[in-house]
Amino acid sequence: MFSAEFGRGAGVVSVSTQSGSNDYHGNVFEFHRNHVLDARNVFAPPSQRKPVFRQNQFGVAIGGPMWIPKLYNGRNKTFFFFDYAGLRSGRGIATVNTVPTPQMRNGDFSQLVAPGGPNLPIYNPLTTRAVPGSNTPARDPFPNNMIPATVINPVGRNVLSIYPLPTAPGRVNGLFDNFLSVPNRNVRDNVYTGRLDQVIGSKDNVFFRYTYNEYQLAAPQGQANCCLPTPADAAQRFTLGPFVAGLQDTRLTTNGAAFNWTHIFKPNLLHEFRAGFARTNPVTTQQDIGINAATSLGIRNINLNRQSSGIPTINIADITGLSGGPAFLPVNPLQTHYQLSSNFNWTVGRQTLKFGWHAVRRDAQPFVNEAVRGNMNFNRAYTADPARPAGTGYGPASLLTGYMVSGNRSGVFEPFYLRIWENSLYLQDDIKVNRRLTLNIGVRHEVFRPETEKYGRLPNFDLGNRRMIYANEDGVSASANKRTNWANFGPRLGLAYDITGNGKTMFRTGYSLVYFPDPVTANGQIGLNVPVFFTQSLAFADFPLTMTGVATIDNPFPLPRAVKPRTTAELNSLAPAPRLNGHAFENRTPYMQTWTANLQRQLTESLMVEVDYAGSTGMNLAQAYNPNEVQPGPGGLAPRRLIQPLNNIVNIFQVEWRGRSSFHSMQLKATKRYASGLQFLAAYTWGKSLDFTGSVGSGGGASGGPQTATCLDCNRGPSGFDVRHRAVFSYVYDLPFGKGKRFGGANRAMNWVAGGWQVSGITTLTTGRPFTLGLAAGVNNGAPSWPNRLGCSGKLSNPTPDRWYDPGCFAAPPAFTYGNSGRGILYSPGNNNFDTSFVKNNRFGADSRLNVQFRFEAYNLFNSPYFGFPNSAIGSPTAGRITSTVGDNRSLQLALKFEF
Repeated sequence: MFSAEFGRGAGVVSVSTQSGSNDYHGNVFEFHRNHVLDARNVFAPPSQRKPVFRQNQFGVAIGGPMWIPKLYNGRNKTFFFFDYAGLRSGRGIATVNTVPTPQMRNGDFSQLVAPGGPNLPIYNPLTTRAVPGSNTPARDPFPNNMIPATVINPVGRNVLSIYPLPTAPGRVNGLFDNFLSVPNRNVRDNVYTGRLDQVIGSKDNVFFRYTYNEYQLAAPQGQANCCLPTPADAAQRFTLGPFVAGLQDTRLTTNGAAFNWTHIFKPNLLHEFRAGFARTNPVTTQQDIGINAATSLGIRNINLNRQSSGIPTINIADITGLSGGPAFLPVNPLQTHYQLSSNFNWTVGRQTLKFGWHAVRRDAQPFVNEAVRGNMNFNRAYTADPARPAGTGYGPASLLTGYMVSGNRSGVFEPFYLRIWENSLYLQDDIKVNRRLTLNIGVRHEVFRPETEKYGRLPNFDLGNRRMIYANEDGVSASANKRTNWANFGPRLGLAYDITGNGKTMFRTGYSLVYFPDPVTANGQIGLNVPVFFTQSLAFADFPLTMTGVATIDNPFPLPRAVKPRTTAELNSLAPAPRLNGHAFENRTPYMQTWTANLQRQLTESLMVEVDYAGSTGMNLAQAYNPNEVQPGPGGLAPRRLIQPLNNIVNIFQVEWRGRSSFHSMQLKATKRYASGLQFLAAYTWGKSLDFTGSVGSGGGASGGPQTATCLDCNRGPSGFDVRHRAVFSYVYDLPFGKGKRFGGANRAMNWVAGGWQVSGITTLTTGRPFTLGLAAGVNNGAPSWPNRLGCSGKLSNPTPDRWYDPGCFAAPPAFTYGNSGRGILYSPGNNNFDTSFVKNNRFGADSRLNVQFRFEAYNLFNSPYFGFPNSAIGSPTAGRITSTVGDNRSLQLALKFEF
């Protein structure tokens, strides 16, 4: 059941390209979708026109024997295949955002405490003072919830002034979700594939394949802060791009080649050699690249070169933030992969032996910037009451004071080039013990070498000694002391037993242990450290007694410089503090153990049912945390950091291979093979996946990681991808009309109209995914905090998008304490989706070899909305409310295809 021929995971995906044959075959196709045929998004106001959507997918394919008149006849020995596929797509993406009201731009926040408002009084950070006998300081409120001009930072005012004005009624007295925009997502894609097959005698076959792809995308960014067009008056006053919270542009070029040689030594011994090459070259930039927008607004030391041009990422609590595009842009993570493999297949009596090796070299240029234009964060803290932060303060008010609660900036001084080697050997023995019993026994050995840098420039953070180390210096290895694990042996066992002896009742079971590399995030690479990479991290207490020394928006960061600290003291003295990336030296290889038990019964000639149990555990999974996390408490941040010799270092991205996961499921399946014009597959899975943190490479969905680094194992909970129930029903039915069918007729015209119809579809029913609750305003003075659960679950018997869970079941914990609410305790809405296709085949010509096919396809036929996650910030006026969908509304597609 689990062949040692394949590594990395329990699932195997095989991809092959079509080859030519002795007859010429091909097709031409066009698929078209248009917003005129689509349904309206559930959140779109009735008065709003449907976003424009036009998509055309088209292409051509042809294959056959290679024939050059009077020069070469390749019939029976040389074959070619070529195809081209193109995509042109333009879609309006409806977005709902929150923008400040006109009054707020001048410091008037009286709406926050007016009837119908959220009742959020704001306080003056410059009045913060100690209270004798108490750890909680005091602040004075702004009179009438209005910030006087003497307190307003001019650059903060500039930033708030470039927001577009509200265009929608909004929620909570018009203060939230009050701006609608429909930016376009435009895609242009061209893919070319060619293949040549050659038969060399009776024992050898070779083929060569080459693929080239060019892809262009201009789209709303996939992260937060989108999409706010630049108002005309702001464009007159400042130098800005088309969006102040915006889009990104991607240009991707890929090409790859494969060579395969199959040789038959003798009838029972076959060898296959494969060689492959693949390169991806994506370039993604912010939409305002080349425009010095930050300088124009008065923000100094941001727009230093083309890389850092545009608007920085300005995150503001309670409203949509600003950015020229995702903070990490521009990026150019070029990757090139080389692969070689050699496989033997040897049949000896009742045994089939497979053995071979596989080698991969990956060349990666992770040209990524974490935040080259800077991240600046403004939450409620500086305008909140220290005695009750959960119900006071407002993000735009904090912005107007100009004081940042935290910020960071980082980027590469120059590209660096990683090299990674993978090698594997395997042996698989499939033994047919007798007519009823088959055994599968195998073992695979994997070696994943740690990354090295082409020129030896690979820094790493040594957590044990609290210092930076550098490859090939002071006794440090070329891999920056990350070790290679040589003992990665993965056994594979399988059994298949015919219980009844007639092939109608089968029992199968199997076990596998597979190793795989677990990648970290792009900005978690150990190479992204000083001196190759610059980072500047700033963080300040929520309630400082003086604002002197707190960074302001007009001059948030000093100029970056290359440094190379070698001691703990030297590292801790850097200001602003760098962000450190550390990978544990032991570099344990992640692995997964998988086991299954399957009972299969054939009920009729065409109907089969199965029941399965499948389980797995993951070990040594990559887990990232900040070992220098701030602990809850009063006063400044430095005295409360976990590593006091490095109390100036704000963030350490430490990766250790200590994560664990588990999965258990029951699976039911019914399969009807094609008979009487019908075939279908019905499958149901009831499962549960648990882990301790989200994947370092994926972010963990909405479950995320644990609340605090001081107890990484305290937050075992559902994986971000956990779906408890999933049912899928797929079917294909040839309608019984036309010539040769049950209701066929002698009338040729009626056969042409009614015959050749086929209906197919896929129905998917799933429950939702988990999410973790947070706080709109933290209570731990710069340390992480989750809410307390108040004795009720928060689940509602009849939830709606306006109130998906009960926020009243949660509250902020007492100051300087962690909340008891768990990780991933609530689930988002599920999804019921019906995709249906009607196909009409019109065959003609000799032996019906020509076919004109018409297709009408409906995606999400019943327009069932697939809702996104609700607002999970306890204390927010819109907590529990869902305002987005993660799937498309009903969309219809027409297609025409000619096959020959």
